[in-house]
Amino acid sequence: MVRRDLIRSAYEARVRIEKELSKAGRHGLTLIEIARRTGLSPATVKRHLEKLVSIGRVDVEFHRGSAIYRINGRELYSETVELSKDHILYLDVFLNPWGRPYIRVKERKKDPYTGEYIDIGAVIIDKDKIEEFIEKIKQLAKNIPKYQQ
Repeated sequence: MVRRDLIRSAYEARVRIEKELSKAGRHGLTLIEIARRTGLSPATVKRHLEKLVSIGRVDVEFHRGSAIYRINGRELYSETVELSKDHILYLDVFLNPWGRPYIRVKERKKDPYTGEYIDIGAVIIDKDKIEEFIEKIKQLAKNIPKYQQ
C-alpha cells in the first residue's frame, strides 16, 4: 500500500527547501540554516537535499568544512519530450550560481500506484559540451536503421 500522505509530505518539504534556497540566492545556506528556516529536522533536510542534488535542482559546494547549498540557477527555458503517456523527458536551460549556462535533461515517470510523476534522474550538459552531445546523438541516430533490419 502506498502512503500518499508521505509522498505529499515529501513533496511539500522539498518545495519549502527550494523556496528558502531561492530566497538566499547566490549566498546559499548550510543544512542547519535550511532546517531553521523551514522548521524541518536536520536529518529530514539532509535526506531531501541529497535528492535535490541528485536530480540537479540544488548545487552543493564545500567551503571551510561546511556544505553550502544553492538553488541551481534560474530556469530560462524548458521543453518536454513525451516518450510515452507515462514517461517524459524535461529539457531545461539553467544558469549555475556563477552564471554559466547548461542544459539539464530530467527523466520523470508516472508512478503506477499513486499516479504522480516521480523524478528518475537527470543529466547535466555544460554549455561547452552541448554541440558535442548533439553530434553524438546525430551519429547514433544514423545507426538506428541497422537495428530495424
